[in-house]
Amino acid sequence: MTQSQVTIVTGGGRGIGRAIAMRMARHTSVLVVGRTESDLQSVCDDINHQGGQADYVVGDVADPATARQTVALARTNNWSITNLVCNAGIARGGPLVGFDPSVWQAMFDVNVHGTFHFIRACLPEMIERKQGAITIIGSTLGLKGHKNDSAYSATKFALMGLAQSLAAEVEKHNIIVVPICPGFVETEMTRRTIAGMVKHKNISEKEAERMIAATNLQGRILQPEEVAEAVAYCSTTDDHNLSGKAMDLSGQSEPRILQLINWVREHAAPAHKLLIPISGGSDSALAFYICARAYPEKTVAVFVGKPGALRCREWFESIGKVTYEPIGRRGKAAGAAVHGEAEIARWARFLTLSNASGSWLVGSRNRTEDFTGLYSLASRVATFLPLANVWKSDVMALCDLAGVPQAVTASSRHADPDCGRPQALAEIPLETIDLFMKVVCGEKAVNALETLTQGQIDYLARVVAQNEFKRLLPTKGPSAFAAE
Repeated sequence: MTQSQVTIVTGGGRGIGRAIAMRMARHTSVLVVGRTESDLQSVCDDINHQGGQADYVVGDVADPATARQTVALARTNNWSITNLVCNAGIARGGPLVGFDPSVWQAMFDVNVHGTFHFIRACLPEMIERKQGAITIIGSTLGLKGHKNDSAYSATKFALMGLAQSLAAEVEKHNIIVVPICPGFVETEMTRRTIAGMVKHKNISEKEAERMIAATNLQGRILQPEEVAEAVAYCSTTDDHNLSGKAMDLSGQSEPRILQLINWVREHAAPAHKLLIPISGGSDSALAFYICARAYPEKTVAVFVGKPGALRCREWFESIGKVTYEPIGRRGKAAGAAVHGEAEIARWARFLTLSNASGSWLVGSRNRTEDFTGLYSLASRVATFLPLANVWKSDVMALCDLAGVPQAVTASSRHADPDCGRPQALAEIPLETIDLFMKVVCGEKAVNALETLTQGQIDYLARVVAQNEFKRLLPTKGPSAFAAE
């Protein structure tokens, strides 16, 4: 961690702000701002006890003096302002007719004017250093208004306009500005909304929670850590295409992809280059997509064979750099009839390229395959999906989100004996296989198997037993992404 850099987080004492402060402490020092000193002190104590550096300012973001005091404290601590997270906000709902003008004014003072004060105070240093990231925590209500939320929605729409205009203004200074727009997040604010629904609609708390969750695309309430992961990505990425564009976190799996991208950014930082063997299948497509977003400048996909043989070639080439290697005599002689020989030749080529270029080799395999052993022997050398707790059903969901063509993902749902997926296995849904493996490894209770037939249980048990030797193979090695 570079101690001379600091991330300023407004509203950093609780909820989303606290989660952001804890997450950013892994990269920089943290300066949290808020009204309640005990909350701010608690966040700083947790960060400092974990080996980070944190400090706080008690104040109202609506007062320009609070922003000036925060910048002054950063200078006193010899911290350079690298990231600003404008998170502080208040909300009050209700019909516009009869809405208290003083509450309307207070919401704009905190949500909009507070953001303006902190950007105005921090921006000169970022411009001088030609570096910085500003993330503004907006809302899906800043993308589409809802009834009885005119005041709150108006402030969030204002923040969207601010972010888009500012992004164009500071682009020349190498500064990015990203408005992050979550749906309902598990916070005190959301809990107050639920309590209000219980009172005014005369419904149960459970029913109110269900109605709130249904407004998010995935039918669930987001966790603060998911928003924090998005902030961490925006604050560490080199992708300036994000600047000025709303990052919609309305409950889809985008936070999960961002977690994986951040995971790769942290663990693969020492790598000179990331070499991704691709086959036109879902696992290699996901690995390539994630690595290319984490490190576009040093990620290279390699396909052994002619370009025309790569399934959905155009999609892969749109994601990042793809190179093509000849199969070689051994692979040609083997052919499809002797898949094992061709696989050995293919992976020998990958290993040769990895060693010759000093690249980290990133293989393709998920956690389901890690337990069942259903992968090529060579792919055991290097992979990150099992380490990041990605199951096969996760791969499929994440591929859909990443825009992987259906012709690629279909290969994981149908029989393909050459790739170790016999017809009997293909007939069992991926989610069922994952459930079985989660029971085997102790993540699910045994009674979860009640949803499986005895035939499925017996078959999967045989698959696991037959492939035990693969799971016992060593995983550490100089070219392995998993090596730490």
